[in-house]
Amino acid sequence: MKKYAIIKDGIVSQIIEGKDDGSRNWEEYYSDVTKAVAKVAPENVGIGWKYEGDELINPNPVLSEQEQTDQWRATEVVDLYKLKIIIDNMGDLDTIETIISSQPKGVQLAWQNANTVRRDSKTVAGLAQVMGYSDTQLDTIFKNAKQVQL
Repeated sequence: MKKYAIIKDGIVSQIIEGKDDGSRNWEEYYSDVTKAVAKVAPENVGIGWKYEGDELINPNPVLSEQEQTDQWRATEVVDLYKLKIIIDNMGDLDTIETIISSQPKGVQLAWQNANTVRRDSKTVAGLAQVMGYSDTQLDTIFKNAKQVQL
């Protein structure tokens, strides 16, 4: 038995199994009967998958742990004051503020006046490098900052 994905408007709407004995061409049958497209599908395909070109695409792909981490880093934003609280608790705030004071005026103003800071900020990456923070340590700092409640 072959598994077929029935596709309407670029989305898998139904999954069927058909005999693989050549008695019926399911792709032609479904095209004629429902104005949909039937394609031989891999075992893991499901309703709701996208069909683009000649490819079935999972709309909710399972991400690896590294992909999940990268996605989190690219989207994580925390309140700057919370980040400063965590850095101060670590004993590093004075050092970082000294470093910031030697940066261009725009960086200084952002450090003094911004409401939020992004995990993937170039300034954050530069400060982390100077301070010797690993990516994992910086992730922990951001996660702890997210938990700060006053």
